[in-house]
Amino acid sequence: MSTEPVTVSTLGRTSGQLMGRELELAAIEHAFRAETRVVSLVGPAGVGKTRLAVEHAQRADIEGDLVTAVVRASGLLDAALMVDEVIAALPGPQGLAVSAAEALWERCHGDDLLLVLDDVETAVDAGSLVDELVAGYPGLRVLATGLRPLGAEGEQVVRVAPFDTEAPLDGDDLPPGVLVFAQKAVAVDAGFALGEHNRDDVLAICHEVGGLPLAIELAASRTPAIPVSVMARQLAGTQGIGLLRDGSRRRTDRHASMEQTLDWTCALLSDDAGALLDQLSVFEGRFDLEAALRVTVPEASDTAEMLDRLSALVDVQLLDLDARDADHPRFAMPRLVRSHAARRLTRSGRSTETERRHAHYFQARCRRPVGADLLPDILAALDRAVVDGSVDDALHAAVEATASQRGTTQVLQHRVDELVARLDEESSDPVLLARALIRSATGSERVVEGTTYAEWTTGRVRGAVAAARRSGDQQALLEALVLTVRSLPTTMDAPSAFAAAAEGLELARDLGNEAMTAQFEMYAAMGAQVRQDAENTALFGYAGLRRAREVGDLYTATHTALLLHRLPARLRDPDVALPSLEELLEACERQGDGRLGGSVLAALAEQALADGDDDAAARWAYRLQRVAADWRLTEPLAATIPIVTLVVLAARRGDVRVGTVLHAALGKFESVLAFALQPDALLRYQEAGGTLAALASAGEGPHALAAWRAEGEALSLVEAHDRGVAYARTLLRGGRTSPREAAEASPASEPASVPASMTGLTPRETKVLQEMVSGATNREIGERLGVSAKTVMHHSVAIYRKLGVRGRAEATAYAVRAGLAAS
Repeated sequence: MSTEPVTVSTLGRTSGQLMGRELELAAIEHAFRAETRVVSLVGPAGVGKTRLAVEHAQRADIEGDLVTAVVRASGLLDAALMVDEVIAALPGPQGLAVSAAEALWERCHGDDLLLVLDDVETAVDAGSLVDELVAGYPGLRVLATGLRPLGAEGEQVVRVAPFDTEAPLDGDDLPPGVLVFAQKAVAVDAGFALGEHNRDDVLAICHEVGGLPLAIELAASRTPAIPVSVMARQLAGTQGIGLLRDGSRRRTDRHASMEQTLDWTCALLSDDAGALLDQLSVFEGRFDLEAALRVTVPEASDTAEMLDRLSALVDVQLLDLDARDADHPRFAMPRLVRSHAARRLTRSGRSTETERRHAHYFQARCRRPVGADLLPDILAALDRAVVDGSVDDALHAAVEATASQRGTTQVLQHRVDELVARLDEESSDPVLLARALIRSATGSERVVEGTTYAEWTTGRVRGAVAAARRSGDQQALLEALVLTVRSLPTTMDAPSAFAAAAEGLELARDLGNEAMTAQFEMYAAMGAQVRQDAENTALFGYAGLRRAREVGDLYTATHTALLLHRLPARLRDPDVALPSLEELLEACERQGDGRLGGSVLAALAEQALADGDDDAAARWAYRLQRVAADWRLTEPLAATIPIVTLVVLAARRGDVRVGTVLHAALGKFESVLAFALQPDALLRYQEAGGTLAALASAGEGPHALAAWRAEGEALSLVEAHDRGVAYARTLLRGGRTSPREAAEASPASEPASVPASMTGLTPRETKVLQEMVSGATNREIGERLGVSAKTVMHHSVAIYRKLGVRGRAEATAYAVRAGLAAS
């Protein structure tokens, strides 16, 4: 043991201003002011507990009248050694006192004393010694640092966590981790400067090391030799932890590298707990007790034994415990701990066995409902199955997962699509192939180079139907027929959809599947409505509504009720109560079904036009446009409906140019508008087109009419949508701007629904979102940003969660509205 005296100045070796710890410092000060005698700073190794204790001591002694004693408790395995160290740390000459309590009075004479006990993890009976000292010396305050609390009487614990790396970069408001990096980098390289050219990379470094201050400083110490852009890419990989060592080579203690720091922490574990830690590194995300029991080898003898081992890891900050659900706690391993433990697992020779157990468990886990928090591990299990040559097994698990998972499904759908591409369609199970094609196309936004989204979806739908027919599996065929009908807004293949509805109804009845029968009765009613067959619309519609209510299918019941609202009064069933359109809209909002809600908004707009309430029609059309903005790239038919309403309004108001431009923009969709609109709505739209042409010819003349039509025909659906939004906003203002101003309103004047700075997206996530807009795949995005496709996937899931969207299509639409696409 070193004989060099330990003081506040020698203990706090980190130079420069302490960043980002004002809340913790305030908590320490508040505790001591509240007459708490013992405060423990508890947190993982490398989080900066010692530096924080030093900062408090320096601030507390600002007037120079506080006696401070510092004891390094690490390695003091004997209680007598601990007492000797406390006595030796006190000021003044050695006296005759033989106990620490006597020494306090002899050496400090009743003055206030702050005793800093650093690294108390391995100190024996430290809590009992502190109790003795506090009881024997009224002026004593103790500030301890460690992985766990002292266990002293009256102790208050202040948790010290890594820095938050998700803070948005607004102006000069930099996250503390970035400031710590810059401070250390300047200390080792005076030429280092933090700016726009490297700020995102520095933030990425902080994110990859989990915001741990020691790791951030170690990374910064390497800047003279390693550019921050290279360091950010390397740290995103599995071997990045090897970079985190002192670049100056001046440090010789355990903080000289993250490997040494984590080795020191792992040395506190039993052999069983250490082996468990290594095996738990195979988990990509959070895991529960069941998963830990099933994946690790050898299995714990019982649940209590596993809980003991997990508790030991939580106790020394190597695992994080999420106990918000008391009945189902979850665990997560910090990034750097996981990297370190994974390397240990590889060296032990047990990595392959553990990874296979992990893969088998999560493939089986796909049969039950899957939450977004399990996605990383499910994807890892699918990757392992592919590596082992079990593509069919991987695809089966992925299909199961997409069927059970709610919310973030786009990532799984992409994985299904990738696995389908690996299949040999001739030799593979046709049932599996059919279900895979269904899951791949359902709600996906995939666009394959050289095809449109509609073409890609049409191919997927037809492939699913063909595979289901080959398989002879009637349930698979039923699902494929549902997909055919539901994909109509994208494929715009009305004949196939209506044929699928008729076939599906017959098949569902034969199978005795009441829920599916209700759905296909709804589809049959839709087809009859398009054919202007009111009697069969009523027949199939009321049958489907009754059946849907009996089986508790809210989607089908809501959609069918919407269809029945459009029936003439003579065909209404007085014995079946229908909710109002406003009530149907509320039901859609409760179910979180934006697409069905859009259909209700369209009906409300149609009703308002029929009633002559143009103001209400403008309001409903504007709301519908806001909803349809998320589909305009993938469901063009749905995006045309609000523009139809605006064309009618423009004709009624005499806004000739804007109406003519929008009417011409919809020219390419006239064939499908015929079955998308109700007969009276279609007639109003057609009459509006004639009115606008007549007004233009009588006013500006034929040449102006031709020019405006050419302008509209040149617009894409996205551009027409934005032009319509601008016009609707003009109507909602209540003022009457000129038609020219309305027609030329810049789409950019439409504000983003949420400013990008308020979403909480990190700079790296913002870059990923911008790349999504370009249509790049995860692999392509990873290559451009220097990260793995898996890392891009993690960023994508975070983006969807923060933006509150359901996948890449909606995220892309958000980016376009927010102006991020052109950044």
